[in-house]
Amino acid sequence: MAATATAADGLDGQLIGFALPSIIQEWGITHSAFAPAVATDLLGRAIGSAGAGLFADRFGCRMATIGSVFLFGIATCAIGFAPDVATISILRFVAGLGLGGSLPGSTTMPAEFTPARLRTLAVTATIVCYPLGGLFAGLFASAVLPMYGWRGLFWIGGLVPVAY
Repeated sequence: MAATATAADGLDGQLIGFALPSIIQEWGITHSAFAPAVATDLLGRAIGSAGAGLFADRFGCRMATIGSVFLFGIATCAIGFAPDVATISILRFVAGLGLGGSLPGSTTMPAEFTPARLRTLAVTATIVCYPLGGLFAGLFASAVLPMYGWRGLFWIGGLVPVAY
C-alpha cells in the first residue's frame, strides 16, 4: 500500500507537465504564466513534508499518508475545473501539501513494519515507485489527453488516489 501511495505521488506530480501544452493552447497564454503554479506546488510540498511529520507523530504514519493521498487527489480533481492560472496555482499548492506529505509517511511505514533483514529492500522498493509513477503518468497522459483533454487528465488522475 505504501508503494502504491508513492506511485500515485509520482503520477500526480507529473500531470501538470503533460497538461501544460494543452492548457497554454486553449487559454492562449505563455509558458511563463505558469511560473506561479510551479512555485506554489513546490512551496506546498515543502510545507507538506514538514507538516506530515508532525501529523504522523500525533495520528500515525498510516493516517498521515492516507490524508495526504486523499488531499492531493481531491486537489488534482479540482484542477480540472480551474478557470485560470491563479486557481491552478492555489490548487497546486494544496496538492503540493498532500504530495509533500505522502512521501515521508509512505517510506516510513515499510521501515516500521518490515523485519530488519528485509527493511532496506522494502524501503528501496517503495521509493523506486515514485519514478515508476512518473513513468506511468506519461503513458496515462498519452492515452487520456487525446480522448478527454487536459481537464479529463486531472479528473481521472485525481480520482485514482482518491479511490485508493
